[in-house]
Amino acid sequence: MTIIPSSVSRVVRSMIPGMGNSFSRRHERYTCSIIAKLNFIERGFSIDGELNEISLGGGRFRPASTHILMRSEDSVVLVVEAFAIEAYIVNTTPLGYGLKFREPIAETQLTEIRDIKKLDLF
Repeated sequence: MTIIPSSVSRVVRSMIPGMGNSFSRRHERYTCSIIAKLNFIERGFSIDGELNEISLGGGRFRPASTHILMRSEDSVVLVVEAFAIEAYIVNTTPLGYGLKFREPIAETQLTEIRDIKKLDLF
C-alpha cells in the first residue's frame, strides 16, 4: 500500500494509479464574478475583492490586492451587497481564500447572489 502525505495535492494523488480523487464536495459550486468584502472579525479589518465561486456551503474570495496573505481558520463575514454570511477560512491558494459558511445558505439566497450583476472589468 502506498502512503501519500496529506500535503500532496489532490491533483498529484489523482494521477497515481489506484488513488483516484477521494475528495468530493457536499454542495455544487457555481462560478461567479461579484464584488464583495471580507471582514476579519477578530482582527478588526476588511478587504475588498471578488467572490468567484459560491455554493450552499462555502465559496472562494479573491482579494483585490496583488498579494494574498496566508490565512487559516480566521472567522470572517463575507459581505455581498445586502448579504452578510458568517464563515471561516479553510485554505489559502493563489486563487484566493476558500471559505466554509458557518451555516449553509438557503437555495433562495444562493440564487439571489448568483443573479447579482457580474463584475464587468472591461
